[in-house]
Amino acid sequence: MIQTTERALKLPEVVTMTGLSRATVYRLEAKGAFPKRKRFGENSVRWLLSDVMTFINTRENGDTTSPSSDANTP
Repeated sequence: MIQTTERALKLPEVVTMTGLSRATVYRLEAKGAFPKRKRFGENSVRWLLSDVMTFINTRENGDTTSPSSDANTP
């Protein structure tokens, strides 16, 4: 059996991976078009790698029917 370990990404990693700006990540998240961040402490949030990869793959495939894609946002 293969075990995988989920990684938690900080905002700079999310920005680098997606090519989106910080503001766009937060704007899309507020609209429900980007994965929700997870709280990892009182002053710490992260995004799960699997959630971000699903978002990226959905956008690359041009799937505009998914709620995690937003055709009007770069």
